[in-house]
Amino acid sequence: MMWKMAFRNLFRNKRRTIATSAAVVAGFVGLTLLGGYIIYVEKGLKSHSVYLLNKGHISIFKKEGLQRYHTRPSLYQLTPDDRQSIQKVLVPFKSSIEWTGLAISGSGLISNGEKSVPFLAVGVDLESLNKSVNHPQVLKWARDFLTQDSLDFVSAIQKDPFSISITSRLGEMIQRKVPFKNLEPEKKNVQLAGMDIFGDLNAVDATLSVSFSTGSDMLEDSGLLAPFELLQNLYGTDGAQYLMIYLNNDLDVADLTNSINQVFQTQNLPFEAYPFNDPRISANYVGSMGFLYAMAGFFVFLICGAVALSIVNSLTMGILERTREIGTFRAIGYRPQQLSWLMTQESLWLSLICAVAGVIISFVIGTIVNSLNIKFSPPGISSEVQFALFVNFYLVLLIAFLFFVLIGFTSYFVTHYKLKMKIVDLLSDSGS
Repeated sequence: MMWKMAFRNLFRNKRRTIATSAAVVAGFVGLTLLGGYIIYVEKGLKSHSVYLLNKGHISIFKKEGLQRYHTRPSLYQLTPDDRQSIQKVLVPFKSSIEWTGLAISGSGLISNGEKSVPFLAVGVDLESLNKSVNHPQVLKWARDFLTQDSLDFVSAIQKDPFSISITSRLGEMIQRKVPFKNLEPEKKNVQLAGMDIFGDLNAVDATLSVSFSTGSDMLEDSGLLAPFELLQNLYGTDGAQYLMIYLNNDLDVADLTNSINQVFQTQNLPFEAYPFNDPRISANYVGSMGFLYAMAGFFVFLICGAVALSIVNSLTMGILERTREIGTFRAIGYRPQQLSWLMTQESLWLSLICAVAGVIISFVIGTIVNSLNIKFSPPGISSEVQFALFVNFYLVLLIAFLFFVLIGFTSYFVTHYKLKMKIVDLLSDSGS
């Protein structure tokens, strides 16, 4: 009965109801689209870091190897025996693991025979390269970071195990322009030189096959991707820098990392596991998401404050206009708490209607924006990415719950103190 009465009361002052609803709907749409954009960016950066930058959901290094590998690679590499020990540790977690891979990184010089420039290389095993660029998460969320050449790199390695992929900028620096497949055979041949793990100079021949993008503007002048075995030959080792673990469910990352590290400590094994969202592993991901979360917190505070003030203003005006009506209810036996709950129900009805309208408007705006395929270049990102807005079901439920609690609490708090006047004063009030 009271819910029905509260619903009818919404239409007693249509102008004020519409004005208050507009504020609530605007806040709901703003938070829904902002949250949807942050989720889209987070999934894109996560997929880019985990799969395209070859970090894996979890990276396992020799103890202190993350910090010291590049200064003492012979001491901090993962030897074949080390990798066997790690695989034994991972057996109990096999159901959570999609696959494991190996990676090695290093620096050196790439030369066309006339000019040499520095490079920063990453070597990844063929299985990981193939699965990463074709992974559903990458194709859904991080397609802007992919090029057709990236998809063709695996087949290029299968045809020629000396194939390498470099950024277009690095290619220009050695006077080789993309697409590399159009180059004459002799111009595809380059030399890679570097210091092996024992500090001796070494060099290998390589073939320019395709180009790729590191995703970071800072690394586009030096990025090089190579088969794992080719970099092993260049650095004179049969070891790896780190072992990558790719999971079936990325929600298990934190728990699985802690469990693996506990086994390492229990068995006194000299290894350390790091999640992909560790700032030492994925500084770009952590920094970007930290900024977006801080921005989201600021907007949540502003929007919730504006919605609360709108509700306070609407209820205060409603109480002033309905003073005699409230006095009558009090005179026939209604308690202040019951009247507070009645007016709170009016606000809850308003929030429900606004939530439904907000979802519809958010969906329409998101659909229109996504269909326009708006591209922009974020700071520090080497390629253009799409500005996309998505309406996430779970986020909508969270925001709706937040608004219900905020509006309900604000309404009850305001009316509870406004309705403590004496019955005589309420009935004699002119309402002005």
